[in-house]
Amino acid sequence: MPTKEELASDKGIDFNVRQCLSCETLQLDCEPVAYYRDVIRAMPVKGVFASLKLELFQDFAKKFSLEGKKLIEVGCGKGDFIQLFSGESVRISGIEHANASVLAAQGKGLNVIEGFVDSAESRVPNAPYDGFLSINFLEHQPDPCGMLAGIHTSLTPEGVGLITVPSFDHILRYDAYYEFVRDHLLYFTETTLRRMLETNGFDIMEMGLFNEDTIYAYVRKRPVVALSGLATNYMKLRNELNALIDDLKAQGRRVALWGASHQGFTIIACAGIGEKIEYIIDSADFKQGKYSPATHIEIISPAEALSRAANAIIIAAPAYTKEILGVILSTYPSDTHVSALRQDGIEVLHQPVSH
Repeated sequence: MPTKEELASDKGIDFNVRQCLSCETLQLDCEPVAYYRDVIRAMPVKGVFASLKLELFQDFAKKFSLEGKKLIEVGCGKGDFIQLFSGESVRISGIEHANASVLAAQGKGLNVIEGFVDSAESRVPNAPYDGFLSINFLEHQPDPCGMLAGIHTSLTPEGVGLITVPSFDHILRYDAYYEFVRDHLLYFTETTLRRMLETNGFDIMEMGLFNEDTIYAYVRKRPVVALSGLATNYMKLRNELNALIDDLKAQGRRVALWGASHQGFTIIACAGIGEKIEYIIDSADFKQGKYSPATHIEIISPAEALSRAANAIIIAAPAYTKEILGVILSTYPSDTHVSALRQDGIEVLHQPVSH
């Protein structure tokens, strides 16, 4: 609001409301206000408004068993909500960009640090946290995904969060064009808020309307995909393959691999068995006469393999194992040892009878 002296330079502005064709979020097509990193509240948090917010937080804390847990409010202003919620047996602190607000919060004895979260690299100091709060702050951000990424990296693996934003569904219900405000770059429906949160690594545990015009969401950090099993299976297959081939060679057998596939090429290279394989058999004409990548093993036809007398074959074409086994049993000498690579090990399919 301009002072009397500023009236001459004050004027209205035009902006357009745009919708992202990817996530469908509504947004203004203008630059953010200079103070978008700061939390500015016109009124103290008290009365009915405070009671409703406290009730929402109490429900959130109860459902996620947050007693004694470490929480952070991202964009905490002067710490009004930290004061309001700190009596709920949680350890809650805050991060705020505006230095004056940080000093005001610290003057109240609150644990508030100066800073701003706008990327995965801007990890909140003293992280990780068990949970976070973002109360009517995300809608101000020119890079909401960056902010969510920074929050995500600052949480424990089971971290949870409470987010509130103004409801665009409410605006649409009343065609309330007067609700557009220059400070708010983003306008969320429940659908678009859900989409943005899920895209940025959070599962929605609960979502609904608060006080009719505000969307609230309880979220949990989505766990990363566990990859340790890949390393375990890598060593398992490597050990089993080498043990099998060494045993076959000790019996005087020559070992070939059937299947010039990406699976076969990868396993040969990772298991370090390239020098133990005579050749690779494959029925695809365009592969024959070429060599395996990296390990440089010759690829030959099933007919040529008959004349080159490998008497132990490992099938490395999972989708065609049954078909290849049929060809080997009907075409190759009966004393041919046949095994196959499965997803998690080696299976012997034909064990010649010893005499």
